[in-house]
Amino acid sequence: MSVPIVKLKSVKSGSQDWCVTGKDQEKVYSKNIGSRLAQAMAVRGWSQTDLANALGITNNTLGRIIAGQERLNMNICCRAMVLMDFEPSMLLSDDPITGDWTGIAAIDAMLSDIYGEVSESGTDAMGKYVTKDYLCCSHHYTETSSDVELGDGSIWEACASQSERKLRKRVYQKDRHGRDLIGIPYDLERKNNVEIYSNGACFIRKILSAALIGEDRVFVETAGGRKSFSDGTILSGPEKYFFEILYLKNTMMSISSGANVRIWRKVWWYKPENG
Repeated sequence: MSVPIVKLKSVKSGSQDWCVTGKDQEKVYSKNIGSRLAQAMAVRGWSQTDLANALGITNNTLGRIIAGQERLNMNICCRAMVLMDFEPSMLLSDDPITGDWTGIAAIDAMLSDIYGEVSESGTDAMGKYVTKDYLCCSHHYTETSSDVELGDGSIWEACASQSERKLRKRVYQKDRHGRDLIGIPYDLERKNNVEIYSNGACFIRKILSAALIGEDRVFVETAGGRKSFSDGTILSGPEKYFFEILYLKNTMMSISSGANVRIWRKVWWYKPENG
């Protein structure tokens, strides 16, 4: 396979200078290249194993490249981008690597940002998109009695303090909406995710499918897992699959005309194992 030559040059990325003039800057450069590869993988739905096999390298080597811990091999990185149908020059670009799930550039960029990130919580990037009154709703926080006491032994109930439980707000009521759902604010959602998924690892998610629903909602199907911070390897255990509905502050039409993408509510649940 013929791979275009990409010259390494000084490229500004925010406040970072990617110019390789020393060991410290070389590490920054490698991490940025690895981050770009991770974004491309998330957009295309490629697993680390799939890409490593296609490149003819070990999963561990690719994991270290993505984590910025491996000596940078631009030939491998460029081949990876070509395999995923991206221009190799995107490795050095500040432009977001996005998919085309919805056909609305701003929304697709937001989805790539949120679901392509690699962090302890898996929701750090969402913080810049949520509104002040944002609530994350799930069966994890759902009350089972009128005085808002969770009695279902959920993961969240085991972790939450009394003060955190007071932050819950009733969003859906069974007598009016056919189900009971409680929402929690963004800061609590992020804290909860760090406590559950951290322990030396980052929470990773990839989009399996996404679609517009009505004029202001996006339905997203994702697969989630955990990756070691130390060497970038995928930790053992099956992937978890999720369905999420993102409720947007502005309509699709206004966003396509230039309005900001903001999320005021997220409702999520596990995908049934036989679904």
